[in-house]
Amino acid sequence: TPYQQRSRAADLSATGATPPPRRFQCPECEKAFPTKGELASHSRCHLKVPAFLCGICGRPFKRRTDYVRHVRNVHEEVGRYSCSQCGERFGRLDKLKRHDKRGCGADPEDDD
Repeated sequence: TPYQQRSRAADLSATGATPPPRRFQCPECEKAFPTKGELASHSRCHLKVPAFLCGICGRPFKRRTDYVRHVRNVHEEVGRYSCSQCGERFGRLDKLKRHDKRGCGADPEDDD
């Protein structure tokens, strides 16, 4: 995942080790990766047809990690942040702030 790649790069930098060579180049966009697996994972972003489709709302995803995060944050209500007006839950604070900024549509008068 991108987080793991950044973390690995930070670990290498901290120890003074050099990162592995990026020998596997994407034929679509010229990005290069140190392993075949990372190239294969990246290659899915170029697919015309999404590899994963949410069975609940129909939203398409090219990467499994994005699909799993979507289901967990949107449909399973495991979000740590909830709107004080309407109770909708969000997995990330920035999503709650965006929701608040746009107006959640809840009527504060309904709290009676």
